[in-house]
Amino acid sequence: MSFWSKLKEKSITFSGFLRLVVLLCSIVLIGCISYDTFLFSNPFAQSEFTQKVQFWVCIFFMLDIVLEFVVTKHKSRYLLAYFLLFIACIPWITVLPMIPNLRIPDDVLYMLRFMPLIRSCYALAIVVGWFTFRRSSALFMTYMVILLSGIYVGSLAFYVCEVNVNPLVKTYWDALWWAGMEAPEFGRIY
Repeated sequence: MSFWSKLKEKSITFSGFLRLVVLLCSIVLIGCISYDTFLFSNPFAQSEFTQKVQFWVCIFFMLDIVLEFVVTKHKSRYLLAYFLLFIACIPWITVLPMIPNLRIPDDVLYMLRFMPLIRSCYALAIVVGWFTFRRSSALFMTYMVILLSGIYVGSLAFYVCEVNVNPLVKTYWDALWWAGMEAPEFGRIY
């Protein structure tokens, strides 16, 4: 039985619809961040459009998490599983400057600027796990999404840091090649 026939067998519920929208929002968010990165050669220089998209995607992600928490039977298990995602979905870069007299240290601000990519990849991995029907395939697909997201984010960061410094990095494809070759070495101890 194919994936699509299994999907048709399961009636699309409200929860399934929300998961599909979360998947699309994750892809749109990664696309906006990538476009701005290539446009400005800086992943932290975001256009006003990307900031608005990011804010509303964050609001939707948080609303989805709250709605699923309300309808779930196993609230403590759900809370343990999705608490970090909820924290990652808060649009910190938008919310924190609204607090009067709050001075955000530069190193904290630097880390918060990575949240959109972390949020997108995290949500993407969870949603891919939702759409797989067997536990073994869900584990494998989640692993693949995390691996490919790590390679993509690593190549994006490498491109931004090295494009004007390293003469061997002329295009994004050079950075993607580097990230792909480095991926097998991530866990290796020397």
